[in-house]
Amino acid sequence: MRTYEAWEESGYLYIKSELCDKGNLNDFLLELNRGSSSEWWQLVSEDMIWRFLFEMACALKHVHECGFIHLDVKPSNFFVRENGSIALGDFGQALEISKIPSLKDDDVEGDSVFMAPELLQTQIPPTERISTKADIFSLGASILEIASGMNLP
Repeated sequence: MRTYEAWEESGYLYIKSELCDKGNLNDFLLELNRGSSSEWWQLVSEDMIWRFLFEMACALKHVHECGFIHLDVKPSNFFVRENGSIALGDFGQALEISKIPSLKDDDVEGDSVFMAPELLQTQIPPTERISTKADIFSLGASILEIASGMNLP
């Protein structure tokens, strides 16, 4: 069983978690390409893509069940463990779902490449545009990039 610790000291939040020594998913996929004449996306098997999708979706489901929205879902925020499984990280943009009604219009940030379009529409109140659906959109965009090698606009 994995154990994690978190504590606050001198106004800083410290989180101790496992080491994902294969780096983030983006770097892991680029590393697959080293020494190969193929593009990385051509080296990723369909089974691997389905496993990534399953593990990424399970991680998001857990975050949502704990009452949070991640809001920065992208391949570089998933980390690869030694056994090849995936862990979600970088919760710097995460929001507690119960606090959405008190947000100002400009409180949402993230990587616009993977961000759900409704999050960018500041003329809509936060309660109408911020939901767990935004993370699902970003998960889909991430899997599209992983499976196709497409650079998203």
